Amino acid sequence: MNTTASARKAVIVAIFAILAIAVTPIISYAAPEGYILPFAGRLNISTGPRCFLHYGYNAEAIDFSGPWNYAIRASKSGVAYFNWESVGGNVVKMYHSDGLISTYAHLSGYEPNKYWAYRNTGNNGIWVNQGDVIGYMGNSGSGATGVHLHFAVHDRYGNPIRVHDMPGMVWNDGNPWDSGCVMNNRPEGYAQR
Repeated sequence: MNTTASARKAVIVAIFAILAIAVTPIISYAAPEGYILPFAGRLNISTGPRCFLHYGYNAEAIDFSGPWNYAIRASKSGVAYFNWESVGGNVVKMYHSDGLISTYAHLSGYEPNKYWAYRNTGNNGIWVNQGDVIGYMGNSGSGATGVHLHFAVHDRYGNPIRVHDMPGMVWNDGNPWDSGCVMNNRPEGYAQR
């Protein structure tokens, strides 16, 4: 095994050791520090947090609508896993040093070089830097409601973390609501980076 591969495995093992040792629950009422929007440019927010489509595990998720194959980027650096899920379709899950996990679902496909590197690690995860392209917007999976990115952040227990106040988010009046959302065929807002 070459030294680069050994170093990469050591970093991954260290990250998981830190995650396993941490025992304090994470409670967040604001977007976690250091995260950026998972794309460059401007996209509409098609479904916000706490909508009827987003409940339980996905209560704080946000859907961004945009064109097919729009580049999706890592919101924060971390170890990425590329998987198929029946509801989410092509999904990237990233494990971050702060103990949080970001999810990018309904992708049309993965960034080819990163996916190739991932497959060549034996599907053991690869390090991805913040802002790197990880995949492309699509509508894969049974839960897709048109072309969009389903973006969510969770703690290690699966509790949803609020991200609706990340830098660059602009909400229309009344959104996001604490008890529901307005589904009136207009965007709930937009996000721009």
